[in-house]
Amino acid sequence: MAEKERPTKGRGYSARGKLVIAYVCLVAFAGLAITNSFLNLQTGIFAQTFGWSEDALLSQNSYFGWFSVVLVLIIGSVLTKHSPRVMAIVVGAIYTLNAFLVPYISAQWQYTVAMGIINVLNTLWMIQINSIFISNWFPKKTPSIMGIMALAMALGTGLGVSLFSALTASLGGTAGAWNVFGVLNVIALLMVIFGIKDFPEQCGEYPDNDPSESSQEILNAQRKGIESMASRPTAWTFKNLVTTPQVWLIGLALGALPLFTSAYTSQMFPHFLYVGFDQATAGMLTMVMSICACIGSIACGAIAQKLGARKGTLICLGCAVIAGILNAITTAATVVIALVFVGMVLGGSSTFLVATLQEYWGRFDFPRAQRVVMPIQQLVGACGTLVMVACRMMGGYEFAYMVIAVVCAIAFVFIFAVKGDSIAKRKAQLEKQMGIESAPMPEGFPGPDGAPAPEGAPQAAGAPRH
Repeated sequence: MAEKERPTKGRGYSARGKLVIAYVCLVAFAGLAITNSFLNLQTGIFAQTFGWSEDALLSQNSYFGWFSVVLVLIIGSVLTKHSPRVMAIVVGAIYTLNAFLVPYISAQWQYTVAMGIINVLNTLWMIQINSIFISNWFPKKTPSIMGIMALAMALGTGLGVSLFSALTASLGGTAGAWNVFGVLNVIALLMVIFGIKDFPEQCGEYPDNDPSESSQEILNAQRKGIESMASRPTAWTFKNLVTTPQVWLIGLALGALPLFTSAYTSQMFPHFLYVGFDQATAGMLTMVMSICACIGSIACGAIAQKLGARKGTLICLGCAVIAGILNAITTAATVVIALVFVGMVLGGSSTFLVATLQEYWGRFDFPRAQRVVMPIQQLVGACGTLVMVACRMMGGYEFAYMVIAVVCAIAFVFIFAVKGDSIAKRKAQLEKQMGIESAPMPEGFPGPDGAPAPEGAPQAAGAPRH
């Protein structure tokens, strides 16, 4: 490290850091484009071609969402001990192969397998694995980077269906469109194979490209790799996490955001038609929704960076409640107005999970907290498509969106109940019970787990005062 030129504060992102950002954004864009094209267009094509029930096909999305909870737990345990980069390569390769094979589906069991891979592996690759890269490379800028990634997700959600339709028309069928989506994933795989490491220190760089935010002790510990990180004493064992009430409140509440997102995006085009818009106008509204989601992504990242993850989540859930009510009214005017609030929800659905984990658990304990909080979130979020389809069949879109608004209102109450310092106090309590001492750090400097040192924590001698 000494021979290399030291980056200075204010340089922004290094070239390698920009590559990490480009990689997670490409995976996010391609993943959401594939998911929404599959649900909104390809599923209908299969239903018409083979005489299958479209509602039955769409309902499988929620079932696989629940199955992903089990895999998130398993992969989460693996990621606390092994390289996220290796897992990204394995999961990404399977996901990419599936994209190339989708247009050749001719049996319902093949559809089920393809949907399972799209649903489950997209969650693992895009969110669970890549959020660890973001936490490791940008511990202080996590909300901002998640805002950029959420922007890519919004573009994939809003433009993916239109891009799929355009590619299908210009390339003479759906096979050409799926080949283009597959190539995007191949590019992402090449980026992670040849250009990205698990930690910036492995490339001779600093977290956030800022040496002033790192200590030699932390850098040396990181160079030893994930194995040493996994074996260090920590209060956040699996048992301690699942017995912490705030973990459940956070996980359940954050689950309302992907629940809203999956419910809305899986039926956004049919809902526009139901309200009375023609197909051209519905397509235009999809584009408007994409623009709103792009703005919402940047806004949510900025809010989380400035106000913190808790306040940002409350704002986002408030927008979800309003969006649900406006869509439940089911008039042309309210559905169009709702797009502004929908944009905030789509922009924040992935941002606030990662921002919350980083804010409360920090860089080193991020994978440990993720393997518990994320399955809880996924358990709720996976219900989105099923809730939409079931409630729509019971009482139309009006009833479905009102139910979703109520769920988001309950989630708002859950997050409001989690006080800002409750996680730090719980950690201090657990460390005392387990006889674990936090290493003394300068005031305002990240603690040994990468999170801000809690108030009253021991300070190092000669620590600078801010």
